[in-house]
This record gives sequence, structure tokens and C-alpha cells, in this order.
Amino acid sequence: MLRLANPSVRSVYGAHAQLMPGVRCPTCASNGVEVWVLEGRRCAKCGTACL
Repeated sequence: MLRLANPSVRSVYGAHAQLMPGVRCPTCASNGVEVWVLEGRRCAKCGTACL
């Protein structure tokens, strides 16, 4: 099953995919990199706690 962190993304057939809650890592975002992390976890790329 396809799970997407970004709620604006649609599946191939135009229907909404099942969404997985997530937040963007603020440290990576400030460096111009888009990384999605489960809320309350640490970013796998930089280690920042994402709340």
C-alpha cells in the first residue's frame, strides 16, 4: 500500500492515497533539502528531532 507524507500528492488514478502523518525536517528544509519525518522522530539525514 502506498503511503505518502505529503497530503497534496495524489495516486496514479487521481484518488487520494492513504496518508501517513509527517513533518518536514526544519534543519534540512533550511538547507534546501526536502526530508519528511514521522512526527516525534529524528531525521535520518541530519538527526534533528522533528516535532
